[in-house]
Amino acid sequence: MIETNETKASVTFRSDICRAQETISLANAMSGMASDILVPAVDDMLRYSVVQTIGSIDNYLSNVLFELLNDKALISSASIRNNLDRFTFSIKDLSDLLNEMEYDNLKIYSHRRRVLKEKIERTTFQNERRPPELAKMFGVSDFWSKVRDMCPDVDIKKQYARIVARRNRIAHACDRSSVGDEVLQSIDQTYARNAIDIVKIVQSCFDREVARPLIAGC
Repeated sequence: MIETNETKASVTFRSDICRAQETISLANAMSGMASDILVPAVDDMLRYSVVQTIGSIDNYLSNVLFELLNDKALISSASIRNNLDRFTFSIKDLSDLLNEMEYDNLKIYSHRRRVLKEKIERTTFQNERRPPELAKMFGVSDFWSKVRDMCPDVDIKKQYARIVARRNRIAHACDRSSVGDEVLQSIDQTYARNAIDIVKIVQSCFDREVARPLIAGC
């Protein structure tokens, strides 16, 4: 069920994070009957869930940025326009837009969406610096303090950064801690489930504090 003012990006996030949860559930089912041969495969399923979990927040931030930047009223507001210098456009992009303005308003809209999508797709949003950068771009300062207000007993920022670093080790070094290391880092269901919980808190805070108020105000 979609809540009032919920972003489309949030709906997609729930679907993406569910896939990570289902992978852990499958790993749990297999672990009860796994032979020694299958144990490494079960661990690799948990590693995949970590990659999927971070992919979920990366995709969410990409999607919500695309959603907000395609809102003409929002990006035309003075408070937002002053913070959009992160996104620059080439002379070719400008030329294409000017040429299309003369002929086809619908084509202008399509071209703007294509240019934004291409620029966003060339950027990763998963590390711990990205959520506060994007929040600040839309007028919300000190994002991690707001996360801390939600969960005062847990250092979400530090845990999130560690999970992103672990995801990178899995994706780029097959979960080995250093070059030349033959030993895999250990992983279990508790770690994988905790990664999901941490990422869900980050996403929830961004949607509540940044995205949804902007949508409600449009």
